[in-house]
Amino acid sequence: MYRETEKATYNMEHCWCLLRHQSKWQQHVSMLSTRRKPHGKRHAMAESTPLGDDTIDDNEEVIFERPPGKKTEKERERKRKAAESCDAEFVEALTCMTNDRAVFMSERRQATSKLDVDRAQLLVKKKRRNDTENRKIDMEIMKMDLAGMNGMQREYFLNLQKEVFEKSRKRFSSPSQSLSFEDV
Repeated sequence: MYRETEKATYNMEHCWCLLRHQSKWQQHVSMLSTRRKPHGKRHAMAESTPLGDDTIDDNEEVIFERPPGKKTEKERERKRKAAESCDAEFVEALTCMTNDRAVFMSERRQATSKLDVDRAQLLVKKKRRNDTENRKIDMEIMKMDLAGMNGMQREYFLNLQKEVFEKSRKRFSSPSQSLSFEDV
């Protein structure tokens, strides 16, 4: 085919041996053979060429997928790198947000636990204050002189003194000691 088109001998047969089965070359040859020769001559030429098996049969339509060119490969690589950098930025932003959230949650837990401790301390103080006030009231009830009171007042405060005594006895004595108000 080279001899016919160029009217010279082909000196690069070693290149032909490497490239003749490549899809890009096969597609090129099929395009040349369909464009250049009329139907009658094309069929006769295919039988007379020494290439034989390497030429494409006219009745078969062979579609080869050509390998991508350099520009296409460079563009694909550029897009891949851009996507990777975008993904890396996204992952970095997501990691930063995750870390910020973890710090926020940790600070929130600390603040909540501090509030709980403060509330517990306040309740203890309040209870102590109430206990102290209640003891003062109980002491005043126990110190009361019942001699100057009428019968109803005396009975009322005597019952209160009994309650205070029973409450203090339960708080301070062991179960083995059992004194009653009447024993005192």
